[in-house]
Amino acid sequence: GLNKSAGSDFFKRNGIKSLKNNTSKIEREIVSKILGQLPSDTKVVTSDRTLIGPYELDAYFPDHGIALEFCGSFWHSEAMKKDNRYHKMKWEMCREKGVQLITVWEHEFRERPEQIVSFITSKFGAFDQKVYARNTKFREEFDLSRVRDFMAHNHIQGRAAISRAFVLLYGEEIVGAVTYAKHHRNTGSTVLNRMAFKRGIIVIGGASRLIKNSTKEMHEEEIITWSDNRFSNGE
Repeated sequence: GLNKSAGSDFFKRNGIKSLKNNTSKIEREIVSKILGQLPSDTKVVTSDRTLIGPYELDAYFPDHGIALEFCGSFWHSEAMKKDNRYHKMKWEMCREKGVQLITVWEHEFRERPEQIVSFITSKFGAFDQKVYARNTKFREEFDLSRVRDFMAHNHIQGRAAISRAFVLLYGEEIVGAVTYAKHHRNTGSTVLNRMAFKRGIIVIGGASRLIKNSTKEMHEEEIITWSDNRFSNGE
């Protein structure tokens, strides 16, 4: 991680504007890792109160319409008088301004730093490789342990229970996967509970191909899924 002095030097070298000096260690660490994978002229404002003032955004990338909120597991808890609607309110205010707010909790970053950073930089279109879905092979994957490992390495929330899994192969390598399981409350319903692509690779048309082909194979009358608004706008 960055100490205060090193973090300050990093921010100065990269032209980051900070409105005050209370940026936490985790904020400095995440922003520095994100900027390390983006063009050097990427503009970011830390501790921003201009977009949804008087409320603060930990980091705001005005040229990309992305804002970040880093939540210390204690300081942002209800025990510290953070109403459980507080984060939803900020998300809605950002959405009204055409900005996607991504909220990351400290324990998530400590447990899955590479996945968190990869997910965020993907929102900027930062990838190492481009693959077209038409050049991949779709199939059902019966080795569920292989898919669990893929999700553990690539999905922002890690692995989950799996009943059936489908993958996109580029050569022999899994570059995309979608998994299904029975609903944890209503066992009569099937849930699409994970979809992910290999870190650093964008599969053009991959999501569409995975969902279209896997749902045909499933032969289910209804498939349920949901989105976590901390990571998306539900679209």
